[in-house]
Amino acid sequence: MTRQSNEPPSKWRWVSLGDLAPQSDAFVDGPFGSNLKTEHYTASGVRVVRLQNIGRGTFLDNDRAFVSPEHFADLMRHSVLPGDVVVASLGDGARPAGRACLIPADFGQGLVKADCFRLRLPQEIIATTYLVYFMNSPQCLTRVAEIMRGATRPRVTLGMLRTLSLPLPPLSEQMRIASWLDEAHIAVERARAAAEVRYDAALQLRSACVTALFEGRDAMVWPRRKIGAIARVVGGIQKSPGRAPVSFHKPYLTVRNVQRGFLDFSEVERFEATSEEHAKLRLLPGDLLIVEGNGSIDQIGRNALFEDESGEWIHQNHVIRVRTSQEIALPRFLSHYLNSRFGMRQMIEKAQTTSGLYTLSVGKVADLEVPVPSLAAQEQALANLECQLKRVDRTTMAADVELSAVRDLPRTLLRQAFSGEL
Repeated sequence: MTRQSNEPPSKWRWVSLGDLAPQSDAFVDGPFGSNLKTEHYTASGVRVVRLQNIGRGTFLDNDRAFVSPEHFADLMRHSVLPGDVVVASLGDGARPAGRACLIPADFGQGLVKADCFRLRLPQEIIATTYLVYFMNSPQCLTRVAEIMRGATRPRVTLGMLRTLSLPLPPLSEQMRIASWLDEAHIAVERARAAAEVRYDAALQLRSACVTALFEGRDAMVWPRRKIGAIARVVGGIQKSPGRAPVSFHKPYLTVRNVQRGFLDFSEVERFEATSEEHAKLRLLPGDLLIVEGNGSIDQIGRNALFEDESGEWIHQNHVIRVRTSQEIALPRFLSHYLNSRFGMRQMIEKAQTTSGLYTLSVGKVADLEVPVPSLAAQEQALANLECQLKRVDRTTMAADVELSAVRDLPRTLLRQAFSGEL
């Protein structure tokens, strides 16, 4: 069935969820207040369905909670069984309010917690798989977002849920649509996995190109020098309440801004500084900025080049500035080396402390050894490398576009399904 309209076919009827099952026990919410507290949870027993278990069409079984059979006996009104539909009343990170899934066949008996709803509708009228697909469709989730209420954390209530309307074709058509979506989602998942492999391979190819430069035959004979001998290495200005912008404030770069190989200017703050501090610490084109510490060991020492010519910018004390003597070492050559696995390994070794933490310092950065071939050799190596990286970037961009398109497919399929276009 192919249609140009966004409306379902005329033989479908619109109904509210409440009209499908007017009886009170068809829609059940979780127990509130004193009925289910932290101290009621046990190591085993009867399962509890919580917000974090409800995915968009998938029951997420990696976060389990239980109550004792005795406590469950007091909460039978909130019970769930395999095949029941559960709906989230609140958003949970990237997952929106109104998302729904089925209780899996091997779940056994359980109960829903507060902020979760259980729907048990007559299956001779509506197929549960069709209902779950509709609840997760863009049309339904948009409507849920429109009707939610709450100042600090908007939510949907059982009353709102009953008023939701859905297009209802004959039961045989519901089952055909649900079956088609099942098969389509399996195909989409395979395509997504394949696209992720291609995207990851493209990212690794970039790293491989940089690594190849510094482990090639020529690189084995390049002389090595300490950074402190070929560059000025300085720390930045410590952030404090007294640095709030007043009269002589400058944009400054923090650890958040310095990524591996690029600067992220999406969030930039301003520092109050003295004219003397600005004269000493202002950033110039070609300055190499190195992160001194990070909670993740593989992010320690990540660096990027600064290329703005305004002379306005300064940097935080957790970012170390390296300004090379450019008649000896090209900043971009040095940046590529420090972002290679060889540079990263050396920085991790330097960063380790006796207490088991990892942090760099001005002195440790100055003590790093880097390859310093002739300027002509650096220029040639950079020209070759950046030619390779341009090709890699085109491959990565194509893989990213493909992956984004595949990730959008489920929403497109659901939108078509409930517009009568399948």
